[in-house]
Amino acid sequence: MARTRQRKHKCPCCGSWFIPDPRKCGQQRYCPKKQCRQASKAVSQQRWLRKSGNEHYFHGPEHVDRVRRWRDAHPRYWRKKRIQESLALQDVIDTQLIEETVKSADVIQALQDVMGKLPRLLHLHSKDHSGFPETGQYANQTGYAGCK
Repeated sequence: MARTRQRKHKCPCCGSWFIPDPRKCGQQRYCPKKQCRQASKAVSQQRWLRKSGNEHYFHGPEHVDRVRRWRDAHPRYWRKKRIQESLALQDVIDTQLIEETVKSADVIQALQDVMGKLPRLLHLHSKDHSGFPETGQYANQTGYAGCK
């Protein structure tokens, strides 16, 4: 794949050469340094204010009233948000409610929990004599295959 040659541009603020971001499509005139971005913003604001109709855009009594109404509607906007000290990270849990829920729910036990309660006779029929019955034999005798 042939690589396109990127042209360097000279920053009007600091005078250094830079390769513009290809996503800007030829619109980037200033380099990405912080002071150059601030200068670019100032120049674009001045250009906007020089256009007819924009020079008094933020002036006048209607704008003062608009800002006052917004500030009245959002009184805490400029204040820093503090973590409320009265709120705990964890709420107190009512254990009695949880115990009743567990008792009333149909809980499927894990295989190792069920095997500890089986009669020892089942363990004697294991072919490998390791103390654990074969899965097929256990499923046939208990009706429980160990999974849903």
